[in-house]
This record gives sequence, C-alpha cells and structure tokens, in this order.
Amino acid sequence: MTGTRLLAAAAVLAAAGCGRDRAAVNLCEPLRHDRFAWNVPPERVPGFCGETRAAPRPAPEPLASYELLREDRFGGIDEAFWSASTHTFPGNDAAFAPENAAAAAGGGVTLTIEDRPVGVRPFAAAELSAKAPLLYGRVEARLKPARVSGVVSAFFLYRLSPWQEIDLEFAGKDTTKALLNVYYNRGRDGEENNYGVSGTPILIPLGFDAAADFHDYAIEWGEGEIRWYADGKLIHRRTAAGPSPVPQLPMRVHFNAWPTATVELGGRLDPKSLPAAAEIRSVKIFRRAKG
Repeated sequence: MTGTRLLAAAAVLAAAGCGRDRAAVNLCEPLRHDRFAWNVPPERVPGFCGETRAAPRPAPEPLASYELLREDRFGGIDEAFWSASTHTFPGNDAAFAPENAAAAAGGGVTLTIEDRPVGVRPFAAAELSAKAPLLYGRVEARLKPARVSGVVSAFFLYRLSPWQEIDLEFAGKDTTKALLNVYYNRGRDGEENNYGVSGTPILIPLGFDAAADFHDYAIEWGEGEIRWYADGKLIHRRTAAGPSPVPQLPMRVHFNAWPTATVELGGRLDPKSLPAAAEIRSVKIFRRAKG
C-alpha cells in the first residue's frame, strides 16, 4: 500500500474475502476497512474468510493471455523505465531519498531505511516506481522484506485521481503474514476522488517467514478479479462481488520500504534497529495480450 498515498493511520486496515489455493484455503484475518456505498461489509460477503481446509482443486486458469512487457534483474536501475521517488505521505515517518534505492552488489535492488532526517521527516526511506502505467496484467517479483518492527515493505499497483490501488505488503513486526489490500474510488481518469484511509485489507498467513529468504510473489489483475500468489500458489482472490470493486483504470507498479507512524500496522520502530532494507531480486511485468 503505498505510493503517493494517503495511507496514514489508515494502515489499521480493512477487510476482504478469503481465497483458496489448490491444496487449502488460507484463513484470512479481516481488518477494519473503509465504509463506502460501493464497499460491502465483510459479513455480507459469502465465504468471507471461511474454512481453511478444502478438498484439493486444480490451479485456476490465468485470467487472460499475457505478453511480457518488462523483465528486470537489476544489474543497475534503468532510469528510462524506473524512477526513484522523492516524496512522502501521511503515516510515513520518512521521506523517500533517491540514493536509498540502489543496485545491490550481487544483483537486484536494495531499498534502505536509515536513521537520518530528510526534510521535515526524521528518517530516510526508498521507493522505486515504473514510469509507464499498466491496465490489467500480471506482475511477478522475487523479493525479501525487512524484518524490523515499525517498517513496511510493499509491492503494489497504484494511481491517484481517482485513487485506486492493489497491495501486497509485509509488516516488519510479523513477516510470516502478507497484508493484501485494495483501495477503490469511483471516477474517470483525472477526477480527484481520493477518499479513504484503510481500503479493504486482510492478513494472510504464508506458512513461512518472508524475511528469511527470497520468495516469488505475483499480483494478477483482470477485469472483475484480482489474484495474489506466493511461490506459485494462489493465496487470495477478489472478484467484483466484493468487498470492494476491482480497479479499472491504469496504474503503475511500485516497490517501497518505509517506517510507519501507525504502530498497529507495522509495530513500534526502534531507531537503533536501522538501517534496514527490503531487497528485490527480479521483476517481470506482463500486460494483457491484445486481440
């Protein structure tokens, strides 16, 4: 969750339905979410965070046919495709500093949080954003989040005016869970409908500690459905049935790591635990094939 966003005390977060992979259902934990006319209360979503033990079922077919738009193993940061952010947002105790998004010696990119002030913020953090927008597709990333209380590591699609967003995040206080979220505001491209602070988030147990090693994650975004994957397994899915509509406007791919001002989200930060870093080993961006 996170980009030029208004996430703030927001991050105490919201709710969504529960998805099933081919072996079992991960029991999700619903969190407090935005209450709008277009968001459905979780208790009214059939099967919301339901039973975790289901009979094996085939892996779902892809939502569409895809073509590879970009594959990046980050021998360096291609500034024609990626930009390093210089902004901040409510709820972020840091400002993003371009130098904190850097190519790692062994390949990949490191997003570092440091105990040094940037502008009026007490800490420095990092965000890497694709310059070109995407409308429906699949994004895959091999990454390792920071296991530091008070730090959020995020992989997401995002746009503003109207604000729409699809998140896969890790709260540093417990990196055995993924925080999945959708923000949705109605409107045409350019309309300043940027309301809400929580979105419709849930927590999903991964069955492993994401910060112990690199793992593969994916967000698949289609018309009427969103799917999240970890190591090739479907861990959650959303459909137009709720609890929120599926974003339908172009968004950009983002990665960031930052210290949250909301203790309920990431835990309490001890500045002595810094520097800390999230690492991205590789990224693949697929767009929906034409025709």
